[in-house]
Parts: sequence; C-alpha cells; structure tokens
Amino acid sequence: MATTAKTKADVDNMTDEERLWDSLNHAYGQQQEASDASYNRAISQTDRQMLSRGMQRSSYGAQTLANLRNQQVKAQNDIESAKIADYENRLHQIQQDRQQQENWQASFDENQRQFNANLEYNKERAAASDAQWQAQYDANRADAAWQQAFNEKQFQANREDTAWNQAFQTQQYNDSRADVAWNQAFQQQQYADSRADTAWQQAFQEQQLKLQQEQWKEQFEYTKMSDSQKMAYNYIANAAANGADVSDALLQQAGISRADYNAMKKQASGGGYVPTKKPTTDQPAGDSDESLLGDLNTSINPYFVAGVVTNATSQGAAGTGKTTTQSGPDKIIKGKQTQMKQ
Repeated sequence: MATTAKTKADVDNMTDEERLWDSLNHAYGQQQEASDASYNRAISQTDRQMLSRGMQRSSYGAQTLANLRNQQVKAQNDIESAKIADYENRLHQIQQDRQQQENWQASFDENQRQFNANLEYNKERAAASDAQWQAQYDANRADAAWQQAFNEKQFQANREDTAWNQAFQTQQYNDSRADVAWNQAFQQQQYADSRADTAWQQAFQEQQLKLQQEQWKEQFEYTKMSDSQKMAYNYIANAAANGADVSDALLQQAGISRADYNAMKKQASGGGYVPTKKPTTDQPAGDSDESLLGDLNTSINPYFVAGVVTNATSQGAAGTGKTTTQSGPDKIIKGKQTQMKQ
C-alpha cells in the first residue's frame, strides 16, 4: 500500500499522528497485500485441484474455498488489528514524548524567565554575564562562524578590561605617591612649626626666668636691709607718693639720695606710684622729721610694709604688662644699696 505523503513537504506538513498512521498504514498494508496474495494463490491452487478432480461443484470444495477466504479475511483483520495496536502503542509513546517535551519546554521557559529576571536585576554589572549567557543560549543554534565571532569579541573585551585595569592601577599608584609626598611635606612643616614653637617657648621661659631672677634679687636685697632702713624707706616712699618733702637725715638713714627722692616724687605725681597705706599721722611738707628718725631705731611702724617696693614697681608699669626694673623705686633701691655698701 502506498503512503499518503508523496514528498518531504507533505511529511513536514503532517502532524506526528498523521505521519505515524501513514507509516504504519504503508508497512501493514504491505503485510496485508502479501497475505492476500498468499491466500489468493492458495485459493486458486485449491480451485484448480478441485477442478481437475471434478469436485469444484461439490460441497467439500466449496467449504474448502470458503475456509480459505475466511482465513484470508481473518488474516486481513489480524493485520489491521496489529496495525491499530501498533499505532496505539506508538501513539502513546508519541504522547509521552510530547509531554516530556512540553515539560522540558516549560522547565526551560521557567528557567529562562528566572534568568531574565536575574539578568534585569544585575543589569549594571552583568555585561560580561550577558555575553556569556548569550553565548550559551545561542550556542545550541549558532554555527562555528558565530562562535568564532563571539570569541573574538570576548577577546577584545578582555583586552580593553586589561588596559583599563592597568590605567586604573597606574592612577592609584600615582595618587598614593602624591599622598605620600603631601604627608611628608606636611610632617616636615609640622616638625618645623614644632621646632619654632619650642624655640619660642624656650626664649619665653628664659625671659620669664630672667625677670623672676631679677625680682628675686631685688626682694633679696630689700630683705637684707635693716629694720630701721626699711622703716625709713617705707616712710620716704609714702611721703613721695603724697608729694611731701623729707629731711636729708631721713634720706641718709634710708640710703637714698636727694636726686633719687625727687625722681620718686616725679614718678608719683605722674600716677606711676601709689602706696598701699598711709602713715597714721600725715606729715605736711616742711615739718621736721627728727622725731621719726628716733623712732626708726626702736620700732617698726605696722602701716609700712615691705611690699611697698613691689607695689610701686607694679604701679609704675601699669598697662604695659611688664615689670619695670630700671626706673622709679627700683632705681632708688639700687642707689640705696650702693650707699649701704659704701
């Protein structure tokens, strides 16, 4: 039996079931044709034998031919049943294969969907992955020429990445060297500043020490004076602050010259000297102070304190922030010390 499809295009346009049935119909049709030909030969041969014996009209002969024809029909039915059974069996296999194909396609489509979702999520950093996925996805359908073009593209991309990485690492190295140079310059400047600060601090401390030593020396020299000299000096300082005059004897007692005393009065009149306390009895200008000289030899007036000298010094330098050591009472102290040594 000939097939229904006559060309490849006919086969391609048929469904799987139609192609299977056409194939089985051809195969089992040939079996049926062979079976019919065999039974036809047997019937013809039996009929000739019956004819040769004169039995073609006998009931036996008719029954024999009828049995052969029945066997032929049964063989035809058996072949047709075998064809149907084979078609059913093969159709079941086709359906199984189709279901497996559908399941595989569904799994493939789901994997494809998940892959596309992940690809969208990682779009910014997935350029290389996209190319790799595209290569894997298209590899099943692409030929060697496409694969070669893809490999060339990947090679070029790797070369560009390598060049970029080299440039980036070079820039990083240059930046690190610039940072090191800046840090070195900064540390050198810090060191120079610290050395300058140290030098300034040392000079400042040396100046402070010098001033402290000078003050200590003045206070030490003042403490070396006798009580009568201290008493006389404090009285003279108070009198100078009030613009009063004192006798030469009192100046001699304190070891102060007339010129130094006049300088004290001049400084006091300019606001450079203010005593801490006044004597208990104010002595006007021109009065005698002989009685005070006698008292200087026997007692210390509690209203005159050794701090007068220091106070006069600080008041004379008011507003300058420095200690005056070369004018006013300090200069007088030095003159007094010279007379005491003489």
